[in-house]
This record gives sequence, C-alpha cells and structure tokens, in this order.
Amino acid sequence: MGLFSFLFGCSDSSPYQEKNGVWYFKDEALDNMPAENFKPLNDFFAKDEKQAFYRNEAIVESDGPSFLALGDHYGKDKNQVYYCDTHRKGQEYFTIKHNQITTIPEAEPASFVDLGQEYGRDKGNVFYKGKRFQVTDPASFKIVDYGFSVDRNRAYYQRVTVVGSEAGSFKPLDSHYSKDSLHVYHSDFSYGTDSGAVPFTKILELADPVSFKVMESGYAVDKDRIFYNGTILAGAPESLQILPFSYAKTDKEVYYLGNPVAHADAQTFIVLKTITEEGDAKDKSSHFKQGVKVK
Repeated sequence: MGLFSFLFGCSDSSPYQEKNGVWYFKDEALDNMPAENFKPLNDFFAKDEKQAFYRNEAIVESDGPSFLALGDHYGKDKNQVYYCDTHRKGQEYFTIKHNQITTIPEAEPASFVDLGQEYGRDKGNVFYKGKRFQVTDPASFKIVDYGFSVDRNRAYYQRVTVVGSEAGSFKPLDSHYSKDSLHVYHSDFSYGTDSGAVPFTKILELADPVSFKVMESGYAVDKDRIFYNGTILAGAPESLQILPFSYAKTDKEVYYLGNPVAHADAQTFIVLKTITEEGDAKDKSSHFKQGVKVK
C-alpha cells in the first residue's frame, strides 16, 4: 500500500482509500470496481485506465486516460466536459448527499478552464454550475467579488448584466452596492415570482460615485445624501450614526431598517445594551421596540 501511495498519489489523507481489496470514497464503496492504475486526482475526482470517478460514482462514458480534474466541480476528458456536485432530497430530510454528474454538451474540452466558485469557460462561452449564460466577451470574463463579475464590456450581478456599467472602472463595494466612474448601483433579488429569486440592479441616479461609500447594515452615504438599500433618506450624511439592533440616526431623524421611527427624539435617542420587555431603545421620554414606540 505504501508503494502504491508513492506511485499513484494516494496518501492517508486522501478520501480515496483501499480496504481489504475494495476502494472507498470516505466510507462509501465505489460503485464500480476500479480497473488497473486507479489514481485519486484531488479530494473529489479519481480515474483508472478506463474511466473517471466523482466521489464514489463512475462518470459514465468518461475516458480515464485523458481525464483531468479541473477543480472541485469541473472535470474533462478528450471528449466531454463534466460538472459534478451533490444534492439532497427533502423527503430524506436533507440528510443524504446524492451525486449529480452532468455532461456539458456546449463546452469545448480543449479550451475549457475552471475559473473557481463553480464558474468555467471555454473559448466561446462562460458557464455557472455547468449551465451556459450570456456575456459579451467570454475571453475577458472574470469573477470580481460579492457575486459580481466583469468582461471587457460589462459588469454582471449574479450573471445578469448591470445595465449601463463601465467594466474598466467597475468596483463592487459590498454584496449589494457597486460603482464605476459613471454611476453607483444597488443590486439585490426580487422574490415572489414563479421563477424564484430574480437578481436585479438599479442605478442610483443622484448618487455621486466619487464620494460614495458604504457604511454598515445597508446604509451608505455620499457628500450630499444618505442611502439605505438604495433608497434616499432624509438627513445630513456627516451626522449619520449606525447603531446596534438595526437602528441608525442623524441629527434630526431616527431609523429602524431604513424606516423613520415615529415620535423618536434623535438628540436623546440611544440603543439599550440589552433587549428587555420595555424595549430595545429609548429617548428622553419613551421606549421603543423594533422601531415602534412602546405604549
């Protein structure tokens, strides 16, 4: 076994191990007995002289001699590119992992590369989780941060074009706000449609890209305005204070989750160190709980 490990790269730390003549991925026996020259490739892929394996499952019709593991999810051989992952079933209370092995017919094996974060690219297309999506220039496509990506022409949020964006100066600021030399943007998901969560981005028309900066808890400011999740709030930016328990205040207004707190006195408003039955904040005359005055 020691000689085998030396020759073929299977160490004691590999999830692929041979026990009593049977090969296992962790505690699961491989569903096909490996042929000669079985070789673990990384923590999820292996191959022998006939075929490749993802976790404990043989990849049907794969070519072992030419197979390459490109990362944790993508692999390829001389004929095909594969996307592999696991999924769980609700009827099993999500306790059991099942393998999901998908052939990507649109992908060209010779030029396909793994970009990380479940993205991949060949010379003409970009893929996410094995599915192709539209970009203007696949050759220059790259992942940036916080779900944002760019090619030489456009920026993208969750694989949807950020309309009006300038790729060369585009910069994500956090998981929602971004900006370029022309605009500031706020991105999020809309819910309640038949297609589930749908990503969208809006331009904050009045925001100044030069002075715009993200604060905390959805708040942001530029030289003239305060924003909460892309909505303009009243108040002077220089007076904004981000408080615990989703509160914020300026010299004149108190906000809870971006909504004005009625009847709150901004000058004396403070958040309590601990939440009590009386509330989570107070001013000189009243207590408040989750942004509502306690009677």
